[in-house]
Amino acid sequence: MSGFMPIRLAIREEGKYVNCYIAKPDTMNETILIGSIHITVRENEEIYNNWQKLMEKLFTFYIENIFKVKVQKMIRKPPAEDKDKLN
Repeated sequence: MSGFMPIRLAIREEGKYVNCYIAKPDTMNETILIGSIHITVRENEEIYNNWQKLMEKLFTFYIENIFKVKVQKMIRKPPAEDKDKLN
């Protein structure tokens, strides 16, 4: 086993909030919520970009310190439709 564990940082607009999750590659089942902000923060590009960077750092922290797996690289891409929507 190579130790490679594909997971992703999923950022979703949900109601009045933008939520950030640790998620499996193609589903929103069994996610871990790591951050949330009110949707109006998106109006301020600088603050929203800083929040996204913070979520990336928090994601790395969780993976490396809680799951004990080294993050090898992070790829940014727009969200695709998930097989399973978050309930």
